[in-house]
Amino acid sequence: MTIVAGGSEITVRYEFQNAPPVEPGQRISIFATVESDQTLTVHDAVVRDPWEYVYLYVISILGALLVAVRVARHWRIDRRELAFVPRSDETRDRTDPHHDA
Repeated sequence: MTIVAGGSEITVRYEFQNAPPVEPGQRISIFATVESDQTLTVHDAVVRDPWEYVYLYVISILGALLVAVRVARHWRIDRRELAFVPRSDETRDRTDPHHDA
């Protein structure tokens, strides 16, 4: 395990008892407390495959885009007040292609 702190790199080796099986390429997140004798008391350990992080970021980006589209369709920036304000029906009608005129 390599820990970077304050710009310098320190290599630390830990041995765990009752640890979940980990394959090369997987990531392990360990939630622990550092004790006064410089040992770690592990409370939980989670093993993740690399594709799970890709999935996490793709879903997050898609969610952010969905929110951005909804905000753009239903809100506008009032330049005089420098604030977001709801779009009026007239403004919404011009931007809504499904609106019956």
